Amino acid sequence: MGGNLGYNREMKKKNLVVANWKMNPETLEEAKKIFNTSRDLAKGFKNTDIIVCPPFPFVYPLSKLNHPKNVFWGAQNISSEVRGAFTGEVSAEMVKNFGARFLIVGHSERRAMGESNEIIRKKLKVIFDADLIPILCIGEKERDKEGNYLGFIKNQIKECLTGFQKKYLIKKP
Repeated sequence: MGGNLGYNREMKKKNLVVANWKMNPETLEEAKKIFNTSRDLAKGFKNTDIIVCPPFPFVYPLSKLNHPKNVFWGAQNISSEVRGAFTGEVSAEMVKNFGARFLIVGHSERRAMGESNEIIRKKLKVIFDADLIPILCIGEKERDKEGNYLGFIKNQIKECLTGFQKKYLIKKP
């Protein structure tokens, strides 16, 4: 998976750092300063790939800046629809065309806004069909001493990934 995107974790034993910038910063100038600092730090990381996920308006201009080979681009969200009249949504093809190859889905903040495991599964399908790489976020709302939260997490994984062929899932060595 992802071989034609210039990224294949199956062949590498590397650490992975995902920098989700959320809705920060407010200007492109600030974004460039943050990225330049991050880029300089990334050069010193051995065996570590870094995926930078700035707000949508900054992905394309930042991707044009010089960056080390261990820095990749991602987006913080994706539409569950392939195309159509969906005001404010961003399609997988748009993301792909502006240089991002990774997509964060299932973040707790998006779930808090009403995204269900079913919506996340639909987004995953769109991502896989576009030959992009998802970053699936899972997690409990709160932990309990008895470990019941593990069942909650298991259910999230099961509901989000049900129906996908094994070839889409990266296996741990």
